[in-house]
Amino acid sequence: MSWVKKTFDKNYLEAFKFLDRNANKEVNQIVKLLKIRKSDLILDSCCGWGRHTLVFYKKGYKIQGVDISKDFIIHAKKNCNKIIFSKKDIRNINSGEKYNIILNLETSFGYYSDKTNKRIIKNFYNSLKEDGKIIIELINLEYIYSNFKKKLILLNQPTIKIIDHNAIQNQKKYIKTLRIITLKKLTYKKIIKLRLYSKKELLKIFRSAGFKDIRFFGNFFGEKYSKRSIRLIVVGQK
Repeated sequence: MSWVKKTFDKNYLEAFKFLDRNANKEVNQIVKLLKIRKSDLILDSCCGWGRHTLVFYKKGYKIQGVDISKDFIIHAKKNCNKIIFSKKDIRNINSGEKYNIILNLETSFGYYSDKTNKRIIKNFYNSLKEDGKIIIELINLEYIYSNFKKKLILLNQPTIKIIDHNAIQNQKKYIKTLRIITLKKLTYKKIIKLRLYSKKELLKIFRSAGFKDIRFFGNFFGEKYSKRSIRLIVVGQK
């Protein structure tokens, strides 16, 4: 079993449920940024437990969700059995279905080798209809380098604590994180290894995949990307 499957389990889900509170605001911003229509078919790739998927559905959009985590998909289906949620690996996402919009949010890209990551972007391209759009949300490499912290407390509550111990590796191309999650006095250790891509690298990967219109933003509001942006949002159109 890969570290990806080991990391994203029911304990991870319970620890990060606090992210749900941001979903409605983020969906509204994404709809505006991509000009999503109610007639569009949307794929939420790496949908997790469906926090964005469910909001899109409640707003009247046609959406499906896929994720590699069995625990996430089980939870998502419990939340709404009217949405098609499937346990799928984005490395092999081609299913014959074509989408107007593909979402890849909350830094769900960059977990594999460069070769595989490039193949994933090509898979996304092949899964889009003509003029379809993809949005990928990443952490900004430039911001990480300028504000690097070896130890970062993500959450510190009486029943839930999340602490990251970070190290930059492979000539500043990867960040390896030991994430320690404490839930009701039980502690779980998760290893996350993430490839950090620059704007220049992503532009090359997207162009190579076939995307003709590639734009970069600093957030979902559509503000201009800069080295000081916490997030790096990539929007590509087929």
